[in-house]
Amino acid sequence: MKKESKYAIFNYKENDEDLVSNISSYLDMYASKILSFFNYDNVFVKCCINIYESKDEFDEKIKKIRCNNKDIPKWLVGVATFSNSIELVSLSDYKNTSHKFNTSLIDYQKTVLHEYVHFVNFLYCRENGYEYPLKCLQEGLAMVLASPRNKSIEDFNYSYDDIVNSNNCYDGWFLLVKYIFDNYDKSYFFSLLKDGDFAKKEIKKIMMSIE
Repeated sequence: MKKESKYAIFNYKENDEDLVSNISSYLDMYASKILSFFNYDNVFVKCCINIYESKDEFDEKIKKIRCNNKDIPKWLVGVATFSNSIELVSLSDYKNTSHKFNTSLIDYQKTVLHEYVHFVNFLYCRENGYEYPLKCLQEGLAMVLASPRNKSIEDFNYSYDDIVNSNNCYDGWFLLVKYIFDNYDKSYFFSLLKDGDFAKKEIKKIMMSIE
């Protein structure tokens, strides 16, 4: 089935019709905040949101997108791609993921908005000729804008390697970007997105100031 909203085009199976109606309305309420952060006044590209009935089906799709056959982590339930799409596991199959004890619709909405931040971030980077931004920055940004964590800077206890080279340091990434937002202006953050080598040097300085 297909549904088009102001910000997205949804592809899904009939069983997820109510879910899609819900997250479509949720996106309509909050997407403009994400777009305005990147200085976009309106939607010029709609995101294609594909919802898979099963985690297995989702995993096979992600393997094709990544062009490898590596196992997909059980916690991975949403991915934004550089091809203007968001791939999601249906909430109805969270029983087969690491999120089986958390089937909250509110948290699912936050996941969708989190991936939408990535979608707009990738659009912005492509439009401005930036390379793929550092993972710590893009994930930290998505959490600050869409799915903030109940953490304070006093909880920051991470090494430079944790932040820059880890594949799973979400609390650290959130705190890093929150600290940048609290202590620098937005143009500085965009300068970090623009140049990965510059960002790595600056992150070392930022972490010293946090300590």
